Amino acid sequence: MNNPAGLTVMQAFTLDKKIDDGLPVSGNIKANYISGSGGPPPILNSTNASTDSNTTCYNTTSNAYSVSINNGSGINCAISVKVKW
Repeated sequence: MNNPAGLTVMQAFTLDKKIDDGLPVSGNIKANYISGSGGPPPILNSTNASTDSNTTCYNTTSNAYSVSINNGSGINCAISVKVKW
């Protein structure tokens, strides 16, 4: 199996929604879009597309995860978690 390291859009959304605010660019959990076809290390971008497609993690216009595309099954997301000590 040759999948890039990452989360599906639905996995990232579900984690964010359960632990934080459910929005990809605010709160303590933030989403990043994984570009490229895998291979260490994945390329992470903090910006994403202004429209939903099968290669996006979130939509910068609506500030929402792209869960409506292929039921959020694309492995296009990574998340960063802000930890408070």
